[in-house]
Amino acid sequence: MVVRTKRDRNSNGWVFLKPLRLDLWMASLAFFCFTGFVVWAIEQRINPEFRGPPSKQFGIIFYFTFSTLRGSRATSVADLQRNGDYVGYELGSFVELLLRQLNFDRSRNVNTLS
Repeated sequence: MVVRTKRDRNSNGWVFLKPLRLDLWMASLAFFCFTGFVVWAIEQRINPEFRGPPSKQFGIIFYFTFSTLRGSRATSVADLQRNGDYVGYELGSFVELLLRQLNFDRSRNVNTLS
């Protein structure tokens, strides 16, 4: 069957907003900002990347929280190895030995001081 359709003039690029009401979008935005502030408050004392002029710090808060929305492609250790992702571990932990046993590329292993 062939049926002529009428174009929906009400559809636009903002259609993804329709599933939730305004109060739910506002609550999501508030928690998004709160999460960024909490991470900044914890990290700014020990991480030099979270320091600097207020404009830079404000940008880092939102950059970090937006980056967490993307999520990770890796769902297993094999995915990390196959993708060639960087793997971080605390200096002196058992993870360094484990990465060697699993034949991870040593140039992709990043250790941090405890």
